[in-house]
Formats: sequence, C-alpha cells, structure tokens
Amino acid sequence: MVERCKKEAVMQKAIVIDLDGTLLAINTFKHYIGFVGKLACQKGRLDIAVALAFWVGLRKCRLTSHEKMKRHILKHSAHFMNQERLNDFVDSILPFRNGKVYECALAYRKQGFFLCLSTAAPCSYASLIAERLSFDSVCATPMPSQIHNWKENVKEIKCKNTLKQLEKHHLTLDVLMTDHYDDIPLLKIKKLKNIVVNPTAHTLEKLETESINFELLK
Repeated sequence: MVERCKKEAVMQKAIVIDLDGTLLAINTFKHYIGFVGKLACQKGRLDIAVALAFWVGLRKCRLTSHEKMKRHILKHSAHFMNQERLNDFVDSILPFRNGKVYECALAYRKQGFFLCLSTAAPCSYASLIAERLSFDSVCATPMPSQIHNWKENVKEIKCKNTLKQLEKHHLTLDVLMTDHYDDIPLLKIKKLKNIVVNPTAHTLEKLETESINFELLK
C-alpha cells in the first residue's frame, strides 16, 4: 500500500496531442508522398516515384488498404529520405502549424504538464516535429524495417501505445487534443478534458453517438 501511494504521488499530468488536422492543419502523410515523389523525380529515382504512384493508385481505386499503402510507401522511401531530406520536409510543413493548438499546449506546459505528440504519422518525421516544437515525447507509427509485426499507430493501437508510453514515464492522461473520431478509444478514457479541434460534422456525430464530453477549439 505504501509503495502504491508513493507511485501515485510522483505521477505527472500529461496532455496528448494529435498531429494531422490538430497540431498541423494538414494531412502530413499526403504532403510526404508529394514531397518524396517530386524529389525522387528531381534526383532521377524514377523507381521510387513509380512505386509511390503505383500504391497511391491502388488506394484511390480501393484495391488496397490505407495501412498497406503506407507500409509500402515507407519501405520504398526510407533509405532515400535521409536525415537532411527529412529535415527539409519538416521545414516545408511546419508553416501549417495551428497556432491556437500550440499556444494551448504551451499553456499546459507552464502548468507542469508533460507534452506527448501521438500520431499515425511515421516516426521518421514525427519525431523531428516533436523535437522542433519541444514536445517531451512522441508516439508514432514505426518504420516497417524497425518491427516485424508492423501496424499503423491508429485507433485502438494508438490508444494502447499511447497509454503504454505514458505509463512508462509515470504519467496520467489528463488532456487530449484531436480533430478526428479515429481517436474515440482515447477520447473515451476518463480524464480532465477532451479538446476537439476543427471537427467535421461526421466527427461530431460520432462523438455524440458515443456520448463523449469535449470542448471545441475552432
């Protein structure tokens, strides 16, 4: 009992923030595909450009899943996108930062909150975004070469991975910021506050169906 009380005493509050559509007002992976495709053509790597076009085409024709498309695009682009090119890509998307969301995050930091970026975006560039914006940790989709049983960090998997990371750092999930109903598993967890950013009508309908309490940030 004494050990349990000590553990609870050192637990720090955390705010978990989604990336696409929340911290940044764009779909970063779509921008990544465009960036890699254009750069591959400029560098004469038509094999990479063709591979990206092939998997995007399959997805648009609904002949493959989003997860499978993402896995293959990351496999084809991983070695090509070295650290310098990844930094250039991050430079190109940071101007899409949602100022209100970032200001909110910094306000919570001043209150002693731990900042965690949790996203379906690949860790290759999500970790750089987290570093640039001074987040304390990042929970993102691993690169396919890093894990045998590869899964996209989304929905229930994102929830499980995020909670595992918070537990590792002795943190409690007190605030969540997201724009999408994909995060319903995280939204359902009892906490101080859910903040939903620029949601679509469909997302609002889903949250209402699930009886999820939240505040709007537009």
